[in-house]
Amino acid sequence: MVRPAAQHVGPHPPRHARDPWPSGRRGPRTGQPSSQPSGSHRGACPRTLDRTRDRWRRPLAALVAAGGVGLLSTGAYASWQATASASTASLDAATTSLEAIDASGGRLSVAVADLLPGDWLHRYVDVRNGGSGAAATALTASATGPLSAGLLVSASACSVAWDTTVGTCGGTTTALGSGPLTGTVTTGTSSIPAGGVQHVRYRLELASTAPQSLMGTTATVTVSASTTLVGGRERTAG
Repeated sequence: MVRPAAQHVGPHPPRHARDPWPSGRRGPRTGQPSSQPSGSHRGACPRTLDRTRDRWRRPLAALVAAGGVGLLSTGAYASWQATASASTASLDAATTSLEAIDASGGRLSVAVADLLPGDWLHRYVDVRNGGSGAAATALTASATGPLSAGLLVSASACSVAWDTTVGTCGGTTTALGSGPLTGTVTTGTSSIPAGGVQHVRYRLELASTAPQSLMGTTATVTVSASTTLVGGRERTAG
């Protein structure tokens, strides 16, 4: 006697009638290929298989990531550097120093009284270059006071010191300049080497044509020396 299959009545199918392979999978009961792995997991529940695969995937992903870092680090190398430098010797800026001093026996500060037209006198000055380079020097003379209207000046240089006693030069004499002391007179230009001295003699004269209005007047004469150092030179050799 064959009993008819029991009919299920209710909103849900019985537990044994549910599909054991969710998500459209098929197992051995249907005769279709199964996605489950072979081995000890054969016949296991698909959800159990998913959890098993997840446990293997995590360490495997970490291992792959570590391997990727190792592959990337093989291209990094330590770098060694070297630096060299060199310094020049001392570079010093030039200095300038010029002195106009009363020569030995020059009598620059000695006063003269009772001058008459045509009288003359000598005064001696040494111009010393105390700077670090050759000095292009300009000599000037000027006078103040009413008597300056009748005064004349001339200057000359000696290659050695003047004999201030007799007013002679034992070397070579060079005329520098002359003119009336009604204004500033340039009495010469020259180049004086560093540490060098130029020996200058000034001749002061009351002009023979000086008017009588100058009688009893006075004047003071000032002699000056100035220098200018100019660059723009090629100094590679020192």
